[in-house]
Amino acid sequence: MAMGAANPRVPVVVVSGVPGAGKSSVLERLVVANRPSRVGWVVQHLPADPEAPRSHVGAWQRLRARLEESDGCLHCALREDLVAEALATVQDGLDALVVEQPGVLPTNPAAQTIHEDARTSTAFDVTARVTVVDAGSLLEDLQDGGEVLALDGQLAVPDDALAELAVHQVEQADALVLAEADACDGEELAVVSALLRRLNPSAPLLRDTAPELLRKLLRWRPGLAPDDAQPSHSSTVAEASMSSTRVSSVTFQADRPFHPERFVDLLREPFEGVLRGRGLVWLASRPEVALRWDHAGPVLSIEPDSLWSPTSAGGQQLELVGLDLDARSIRTALRDALLTDDELAADPERWRELHQGLPSWQADALSDLPIRHSLQEPT
Repeated sequence: MAMGAANPRVPVVVVSGVPGAGKSSVLERLVVANRPSRVGWVVQHLPADPEAPRSHVGAWQRLRARLEESDGCLHCALREDLVAEALATVQDGLDALVVEQPGVLPTNPAAQTIHEDARTSTAFDVTARVTVVDAGSLLEDLQDGGEVLALDGQLAVPDDALAELAVHQVEQADALVLAEADACDGEELAVVSALLRRLNPSAPLLRDTAPELLRKLLRWRPGLAPDDAQPSHSSTVAEASMSSTRVSSVTFQADRPFHPERFVDLLREPFEGVLRGRGLVWLASRPEVALRWDHAGPVLSIEPDSLWSPTSAGGQQLELVGLDLDARSIRTALRDALLTDDELAADPERWRELHQGLPSWQADALSDLPIRHSLQEPT
């Protein structure tokens, strides 16, 4: 297929999902529902079907092997094989490409590779980054997806925690596909759908059983597509199924820093029911650094995000999402960890002497951080 002004770029859908989410089953159903078709598939495996399209299974297996050899560096493992297979779909005259991303990786890297590589950026258009979510196991994954580890009395977390991976894949997706939704009772589906809506308000929730699902995803653009390219009512989860009084969020803002010792004590007593926490934190012992609070299930990380501008004051900006949250007690606990009026009136240089149980973070690493002029500035 010749590429040029008269021939638009080949649409690409990137499909992610944590191990066990049902991603492979969804892809198999998409293959069967769209046969025969002129769609290329870079996937783990395809159904044994004489009408199935050309298989790019070998490429996926090479990607997995290279990923293991490259210590998890996706760009090291992915770029060459994915680019080669993507270009092969053009040579085969195929009209679209579906890429299955290994489940242990975040949502963005495959799409980023296609977008940034000069050989593919002019030939392909990533129309949607899709995350498959198992409606029956999401809550369990978020509640039991990993363990918080303690190293030398300081907080540390495993890098590959399932809960953290599941949350980030959901939040980075353009669309969410609910697998096994029909196996859930009404209350469970309502809780899961409401939670997903809180985590990613802009992503539509699609049922994996819709025969037109792939066609919709290939034509869909977030906020830009014509009406007939948007997911139809039959393919989406009914609005009534997305509401649950059990799911809520608590926001917290403050214009004074946390006392580091009380802040660490706060982290050691997790808030009951919180499944996701995200935002920026201002700590008195490191007043120049905006710290990122990233909490998914049992996994919590506090890492440097940026440096406060000399002309801007720091602040706290947090959102906690979960089930059956006690908003009043959460906000009270957060306020109690802030500096008191007397502590706030002290010389800021003395704040640095306060005890803290968090990592020290080397000065050379902090010097490379971007400058933040306000809490509202995107990261």
